[in-house]
Amino acid sequence: EDCAELWYTREDYANFRADMREQIQVALEEQEQTLWDEGKTSFFQVLKTLFIATHNVDCFLTNVSEALTEAQEKQISHLYNCDECRIDLIGLEHHVVDAIKKDARVHREAIQDAVYEIQLEHNKGLWSDMEAQDELRESCINFTQASGLFAQLLAKAQQAS
Repeated sequence: EDCAELWYTREDYANFRADMREQIQVALEEQEQTLWDEGKTSFFQVLKTLFIATHNVDCFLTNVSEALTEAQEKQISHLYNCDECRIDLIGLEHHVVDAIKKDARVHREAIQDAVYEIQLEHNKGLWSDMEAQDELRESCINFTQASGLFAQLLAKAQQAS
């Protein structure tokens, strides 16, 4: 009896999904409108700019702040702390900015290809176990660093709000 009151029901999950879809749809419509509003920087434009900044990093970094300009650091502090702040979109950014969704798909496929190739070469005896492990680690870091930096950036923005 008590568990039933504490656990979400199927209807609750259906409502969560419906709310999420509605938030995404509203955000996409809002984004479409802001495309035509010159002179105004939207939440979505800032999000995309910061996303691109993390993906332009060409060296290994563990701290996203090392990759950002002063202006970008300022944008982070205002991303979720402004008139049009979109706290309702936390965790849904990849649904409302096409560049993020496309990049995730491309990187997922690329990392799968890289892992497959390394495993294939290892099975042919071209890599020792240690060399294959090192190559897998470096390949994974190469393909996932930008996403990790972007996640750090979003966490900083949320913390600043």
